[in-house]
Amino acid sequence: MKNNINNRIAIGYGRVSSGKQVELGVSLEVQHQKFQDWCRLHDYTYDPANWFFDAGISGKSKENRPALLDAIEKVCACKGVLFFYSLSRFGRNLRETIDSAHKLQESGCDMISYTEAFDTSTSTGRMVFVMLSAVAEKLREDICENTSNAMAHLRSIGRRTSKHPPYGFRHESCGTKTGSDKVIFICVPVPEEQTTIRVAHSLRMPGATLRDISNMLAYLGRLNRAQKPFSPAVLASILRNAA
Repeated sequence: MKNNINNRIAIGYGRVSSGKQVELGVSLEVQHQKFQDWCRLHDYTYDPANWFFDAGISGKSKENRPALLDAIEKVCACKGVLFFYSLSRFGRNLRETIDSAHKLQESGCDMISYTEAFDTSTSTGRMVFVMLSAVAEKLREDICENTSNAMAHLRSIGRRTSKHPPYGFRHESCGTKTGSDKVIFICVPVPEEQTTIRVAHSLRMPGATLRDISNMLAYLGRLNRAQKPFSPAVLASILRNAA
């Protein structure tokens, strides 16, 4: 048993990004309970004020998780221990995860993962942390790639992939699912928008930025659905999806 001989403070962090994760047994209540159990087992004083959580938030970037930033700030201030249920709850972006670990280490703090059972106060724990972070990043990339491939396949056969039709298409009902009243929608090309996409592709030349292309489209009278110039980000998405 690891005693809290230095009276270090334990800070707990939890996160869920969807209702499905609750069904899979990683609800905030479960994560919170594991934090309390760990504190009792290792002789750390449990304090409800030291439990931080983000609900309904993706783990892709820590900047979108205010509770994690608060937990890191507090644990660094008291040079304590940061507990989380699993590496995937802490984060799945390798660079930010490693940066956070380095910040904690430089501040004299340690990290504890309940699921992966590692403790960065030991050299073995630090090595395992780096290895598991790399694995988590790879899993996330695989999920993103599989999702992207699935969306591309649905677009290729004209099936709807989101609530709003992508630029260049409109949604059109083509009946209902067998044995269900759920309506099936397909993506139907919008001629004028398809022409704009072709013009945008023709303007992709060496040295031309997305802002340049947007300005040239506006000069030609080709605007977005709100009759405004395309933003570079939206234009990039349109060109990428149409590639």
